[in-house]
Amino acid sequence: MDKIYKKKYSTYVLKERLANRKEWATYFSEVLLHKDITEQVSKEFYKNRPLLSFVFKLYFLPINFLNYLSKLRTWHYYKKCEKEIEILKNEIGQNIKNEVK
Repeated sequence: MDKIYKKKYSTYVLKERLANRKEWATYFSEVLLHKDITEQVSKEFYKNRPLLSFVFKLYFLPINFLNYLSKLRTWHYYKKCEKEIEILKNEIGQNIKNEVK
């Protein structure tokens, strides 16, 4: 393959990957939004039931800890996608700049 074809092909591949990562970033942000809404509902529901809240928090402590780790993992993937989007945009910009030359 000649260099021009490789550069155009790699730019196409990078644009496809960028579109994919934008979709994933949107997905992760939606997951985080829904987890936040669920937490707000729980806080509001148990606001007037402190004893019940304490009992359930104690009883479900292992599950709550796993849910916390799950939220951290989702946040990590979201931030990683955001960084990858930034890098892909820079790479695409460099490829396009080099094509013009």
